[in-house]
Amino acid sequence: MASLREELSDLFQGWPPLWARCRRQGLVRSLPDLALSVGLTIAMFSFFILLEVWDFSRLAWSFINPRSPRHRERRERNYERQALSKLFLVAPDHSVSLFAPSTEDERAGKHRMSLKPCLLFDRVPIEVRRHILLLAFGDRTLHMDLRFRKRLNLVLEKPYEGWDVHARILDYLTPVDAQLLASESSRWRWFGCVCHRFPPEGPRHLSLGRRCNNPWNHFREPDIDRCLDGAGECNKWPDKWPGKCQIGVLGWLLACRRAYAEGVEVLYKTNTIHISSPVLLRCIQDLIPRQRLADMTSLELVWKPKQLPLRLGFTGRKGSPPFEAPLFPSLRHLRISFYRLVYGEIDEATGLQWPYESQDELSRALHERLFPEIDSVLERIAPPSAEVVVSCSKWEWYEVVDLHLLEKQGPAKTQLQRAEIEGLKCWRETPRRTSAAEAEHSQQPPVQRDGYWIHMCFEDVHLDSGRE
Repeated sequence: MASLREELSDLFQGWPPLWARCRRQGLVRSLPDLALSVGLTIAMFSFFILLEVWDFSRLAWSFINPRSPRHRERRERNYERQALSKLFLVAPDHSVSLFAPSTEDERAGKHRMSLKPCLLFDRVPIEVRRHILLLAFGDRTLHMDLRFRKRLNLVLEKPYEGWDVHARILDYLTPVDAQLLASESSRWRWFGCVCHRFPPEGPRHLSLGRRCNNPWNHFREPDIDRCLDGAGECNKWPDKWPGKCQIGVLGWLLACRRAYAEGVEVLYKTNTIHISSPVLLRCIQDLIPRQRLADMTSLELVWKPKQLPLRLGFTGRKGSPPFEAPLFPSLRHLRISFYRLVYGEIDEATGLQWPYESQDELSRALHERLFPEIDSVLERIAPPSAEVVVSCSKWEWYEVVDLHLLEKQGPAKTQLQRAEIEGLKCWRETPRRTSAAEAEHSQQPPVQRDGYWIHMCFEDVHLDSGRE
């Protein structure tokens, strides 16, 4: 009602001059003007009251009408949550092991002897088989995505010769949502493909399918990857389209148990998994078996704090069973990137609006808010031995962090240097934390992370604005 009071106060501001004129001219002479003013005041007052009643009735009708946008959005959110709950892993009453139980080894051995020998598994050494699988399915960056959306409109032919259509998805330059089938209903849908944001030649190859962004290209950073929108450098890769964009491992995994065991090991242990889906960043442990998470050795995470606050990263769904940290015990490389900010947008990672007004406020927000949240996430998911790189969203991040670390840690520990993935990086030591119980009983604290790299991609490096 504050707005109504303001409107009424504006309405009655004209009355004092009117009363003054009435006193000067007399009541009889001013009667026509007075009657007109009273009529207009009553009309405007009634109009404002009707507006408030109309707004209130619309609000009430949105609660009463089951077909209102409010109820429709609520039903969609409930359906989205219920559909997601059906995807969560539930331990079956009678689980079946991938391999036969040890008590049946002899029976299984006799059964295998009665069958014809498998030339691949019986004659080809395991080292050779693994090398073949590595060439077929390993040493790449793979996209793992789960979103509540309509089904992708996967084309069978390219619209134009030479047009890059990655993974059969219509190019992101086409009209909005053209890659989605409007006739399909929205539901949780998995999608995976090979990352083709890098060409096969040029950028230096790193371990586990990672690449160095040199020669530099704008669309080769994880946060602006467009593979899931249908854009990539597919035409520069060998082999036939669209098979070269697909992982192509499903047929091998379904061949037999032994093929599955060897194939899934190569799939998760020798590739970098790129994840930008908020639901996977929060509760991947409820959607993928723990033994597969234990196999992952390299992750590329793209975070948008507006969709998922960093403090909720990998905390699981409500009621999720606890897990023993770290969630990815075999992790060797982890890169965390943040989506780029647009002018005037609130940076949910720091709580400040970009462009930032004060470097001091930004520095406090990064060191007192963002980095402690990153420390907590790393404790949950990564072993202390994993190499962690946190890519800054803007140059302002890196500038204030670098200056702060130089003052606090000194140049020797900050280790400003050129990054392996291209750009600049500096070392941030993780604050040591000892619990009260450990201090009281003089217990040896668990192994903690020494620190991680703060990285700035080559595109946003502004050496002229930094220190001398």
